[in-house]
Amino acid sequence: MMNESPHRGGNSSRPNKRTTHHAVKNGRVPRFWLGEVRLDNMYLLTIVTPEKIFYEDDVVSLIAPGSEGYLGVLTDHAPLITALVPGKLTVKDQKNQEVILAIGGGFLEVFKNQVTILAHSIEFIHDIDYQRAKSALERARQRLRSKEKEIDIPRALAALHRAKNRIRLYQAVR
Repeated sequence: MMNESPHRGGNSSRPNKRTTHHAVKNGRVPRFWLGEVRLDNMYLLTIVTPEKIFYEDDVVSLIAPGSEGYLGVLTDHAPLITALVPGKLTVKDQKNQEVILAIGGGFLEVFKNQVTILAHSIEFIHDIDYQRAKSALERARQRLRSKEKEIDIPRALAALHRAKNRIRLYQAVR
């Protein structure tokens, strides 16, 4: 009988504990070994805003609002750079639980099992301040109705779309 490695789901008399053994698969070293379950179906997701690194963790998947529609990213996705629009960002974390965020647009890059999102603005759906979002929506509408020539129309439209997105996502979970 062949003695299989416990890291490949086989039986072994070796203790079931975290190991520092690394195997190379498709030219990359897996980041996680957990007992007998090999968790190499994850990749590193980093979400950066102008102020800080908002989120950084290994995830199973994500669904992002791309400029041409929603797109999904799994492990070993082809390299990609795309624009993101305001919408719902859904992330499946290490525990396979969905984390839902409101993103205000930005860019997404996929390269060698690392995904980086440069977000104009982003927040967890449970952190949305509904009254603040409603105020932002009204301010954007007022700016767009204004006759003043110094109004930055693209900026006001972007603010309008971000506020509508935050309100829509807030109402969807309440």
